[in-house]
Amino acid sequence: KADFLLSAAIIREGILFAGVDSAAAHVASAFLRPQLVLYGPTNPFHWHPLHAAAVVVRAGFGNPLEHFEPRQKGFPMSELSTETVIRGMETALGYVKER
Repeated sequence: KADFLLSAAIIREGILFAGVDSAAAHVASAFLRPQLVLYGPTNPFHWHPLHAAAVVVRAGFGNPLEHFEPRQKGFPMSELSTETVIRGMETALGYVKER
């Protein structure tokens, strides 16, 4: 089990972060790492990554989000389709190739 500082160091050296909205996702954003962040019922409006190499996918939406609304309805993570995650990962991998 890695502690927070070790986790942050691993993320800093990584070429891509993929995971749910979490402290680790925010660390990846702080280091401007290309990333794919998965959201379920939590609205990403306030806390989504702000850098250009970030991709956000959300349960209930078929494609990566490009616009964020303060009052979007949330859906359970179980409604986040594999296809949506794959589309998001393809976009995120494109940012890795640009580096």
